[in-house]
Amino acid sequence: MGTDRRYRCLPFDPPAGAVRSGARVFHFFRHGEALQQVRNAEAKKRGAGCACFDHGPAGPPPGYVCPYWSEALTDAPLTALGREQVSGRGLGLGPVEVVLASPMSRTLETARLAFAPDVPVVALPELRPRVGRHMHSKCSPRAALLQRFPQVDFRHVASDEDLRWSPETEPREELEERAARFLAFAFSRPERRIAVVTHFTLLLALLLSSDDTFTLGPSARPLGTAALLDCSQCPDPKALQEPVEVGQARSLAIVRAGS
Repeated sequence: MGTDRRYRCLPFDPPAGAVRSGARVFHFFRHGEALQQVRNAEAKKRGAGCACFDHGPAGPPPGYVCPYWSEALTDAPLTALGREQVSGRGLGLGPVEVVLASPMSRTLETARLAFAPDVPVVALPELRPRVGRHMHSKCSPRAALLQRFPQVDFRHVASDEDLRWSPETEPREELEERAARFLAFAFSRPERRIAVVTHFTLLLALLLSSDDTFTLGPSARPLGTAALLDCSQCPDPKALQEPVEVGQARSLAIVRAGS
């Protein structure tokens, strides 16, 4: 990939807010509860929840239908509970100069509800969830998003229709390439305190080494290749890979390796 170990996470205490020269503070914020999560929970009660990642290489049995395959879940929005979970939540993270957000309805709505109205929000396609047959990974048309979120900067969303979506699961290496491009983009900007509203699969692409196949599956990178973010200097590196709950944030100070 050519980007491994270019970035390091440093110990960071959000209440203190101090960060060393050259580092940037990232508040990785997971969107609030969205419609697809409710639909899957309802299906689980009937014994028919998503099991796409439970069948192994042989794939699902004949007749299997995942609740996430519904067209009604395309670019699934936040629920009323999801909006409640995120409203004003970013205000407690300290100063935020810009919000970089996945161009999905649930993340854009989270960005607008969680942070002060005067904080700019930039939609960044690299932050979208892992693409695949799950319909909540498919974006709404750019024109529709512009109408719903007129305060958001969509200049980096090049196409109106979602040309990237496919029913085939996005290879892990492509997801990791997207994560690397996001980091490069964030470090090219002048802001040093950045909120990132995204999805758990994108966080895993940043934090998992090639040896760890949890959720994302096998990596094309050689075994032993470090994660894009080297967390070895953090007090509990493994804890960073634990799920971030909906509507919750994880704050990290990140510096380019070698600086």
